[in-house]
Amino acid sequence: MSWIRRHQAQFRHCLRFTVAGLLAYLLCLLFGLTQTYQAVLTAVIVMQAGAGASLMAMVERFLGSLGGALWAAAILFAIQPHDRWSTATALVVALAPLALTTA
Repeated sequence: MSWIRRHQAQFRHCLRFTVAGLLAYLLCLLFGLTQTYQAVLTAVIVMQAGAGASLMAMVERFLGSLGGALWAAAILFAIQPHDRWSTATALVVALAPLALTTA
């Protein structure tokens, strides 16, 4: 329990990050938009907008994006979403660990 208390800020970031992606997805469904994945990606990028503009930050962001894409592909392969609920589940399963890692 003390580990959770020490990392409370990271868990809050993880929750905000995951909720932002899921909310973007659900709003696209609500309004009948077809570009749901682009909306989720935009929400994720906006949540990470606080990073610096240095070369090292760019390299880290590139490697993080590449790792995130590989992770998302693995989740999509494992879960193979076929409806809205399984897609939302895959989204949460993919985003939550990545958000926790970035925090």
